[in-house]
Amino acid sequence: MSASEASLLPSTSVQETSALLDPLATSSDGADAKGLGVLSTSFFILTGVLFTIPLPYALLQTGLISGVLLMSVLPLTMVYMAVLLGRCWIMMLRRWPERYSGQRVRRPFPAIGRAAGGPFWDVAVRISVNLTNFGVTVVDLLVATSTIQILLPHHFSDRVWLLFCTAAMMPFVWLGTPMESWLVGWLGGLMGLAASVMLLVTVIVGGLAPSVAPTTAAAAVSVITSALPATVTTTTASSSIASSIAWNVTTAAAVPTTAITPATLFPALTGTVTFSSFWIGASTLSFTYAGMSIFPTLQHDMRDPRKWSQALILSYVFVSVFAMATAIAGLQLFGKVTNANILLNIQCHYSEAGHVLSIICSILYGVVSLCNGVVTILPVVQDAEDLISLPSKTNYKHILLRTFVLLLCLGAAEGIPHFDKYISLIGATTISMNNFVFPPLFYYWLSKEDGTELGLGQKAFFGEMIFIGLVCALAGSYSAIENIIGTSSPDPC
Repeated sequence: MSASEASLLPSTSVQETSALLDPLATSSDGADAKGLGVLSTSFFILTGVLFTIPLPYALLQTGLISGVLLMSVLPLTMVYMAVLLGRCWIMMLRRWPERYSGQRVRRPFPAIGRAAGGPFWDVAVRISVNLTNFGVTVVDLLVATSTIQILLPHHFSDRVWLLFCTAAMMPFVWLGTPMESWLVGWLGGLMGLAASVMLLVTVIVGGLAPSVAPTTAAAAVSVITSALPATVTTTTASSSIASSIAWNVTTAAAVPTTAITPATLFPALTGTVTFSSFWIGASTLSFTYAGMSIFPTLQHDMRDPRKWSQALILSYVFVSVFAMATAIAGLQLFGKVTNANILLNIQCHYSEAGHVLSIICSILYGVVSLCNGVVTILPVVQDAEDLISLPSKTNYKHILLRTFVLLLCLGAAEGIPHFDKYISLIGATTISMNNFVFPPLFYYWLSKEDGTELGLGQKAFFGEMIFIGLVCALAGSYSAIENIIGTSSPDPC
């Protein structure tokens, strides 16, 4: 999951917002060209949601059948919840034009919470969104580090590369507002889309090419030893990336490659799915499809917010097909040794043609992760600056605060250098609240204040969604924390 690309976009002007007060009004061809159209909005939704690296692993954790069902239902649910949130924004524009029509709304999602339930829900949404963005930035740092480690395995450990990645992000975080980093957002979005396409092509090409996986444990050890830097191979506290590669290659030596049976074709059908593994996989899928924290900002910046649902459907159709194809193809190819970072599987198992493609994927994902990390952390530091009442003009206090926040991200990444752990934790906690709890709750309250009586069936459905969101948050959080505690991480120093 990456990132708050929407915060890069220009805010809706006074003229645009005034035209939105009646969402049923007919828009003219002379609308302000600065607003986002359907295709542009779909692009930002797509690049903000599409993150396919952990999908085969998530499908392995949930089991093939249950995973495919989840991947079929989640996009539909996300679209419906995003439409509810969009209707909340339209109701606010109708009811309080003096508050929202002539002013720049920096954070539409918390504003919806305040309008629906008061200041408490404004704070609750801010906390949830900021924790989500902070966690996504940590994930971006770890993904960037893992891709660099794949490209340059003989130089530094992943912990040293984390320092370099943080240093590379620092000047862009100092720039100021997300709008001042618009080029970073566009670059990340375009390259993210290219990386996802390339990953699917790589998986397919690798499936057609002969495998070069070692056939014995001794050969596996030789491959890993030659691929790691000397400082890592001489110590038992090897990096998490190296450990993941070693585990995949060593385990792959025992996997038969000749007999084609249902068990070998789709091993998740016959594998053991536990309570914890299912919820870890489900939380990872929730993280992958989520984008609720940026959706209100995207609709806010549309030229015609009435077409919000069109942009959602267009983007999620592509996301659903693309994610399903990548997940199933990756799981079919690597089976029970599928890693949370499928790029590691590709690096270990592919022939020369697939290896070249994996290098291209690693370069793209490395750049994408750094760009998305910058864009995602900026709203967090802006909220922190507002909290301590820093002036709008950038000075040394802003730089010190932003450096401190980014160092917190670095500390979290160094402490638990496994991005899949953070993905499952974020997907279970804040994203469950953003996706399943806030939209129906806010829509119900605003509709009630607006004098609209909801039907019994709709109320029951909203209650069911809120209940599911809370259950997912509790069960997923328990499984994610258990997974984190059970991981033997290398010494941070």
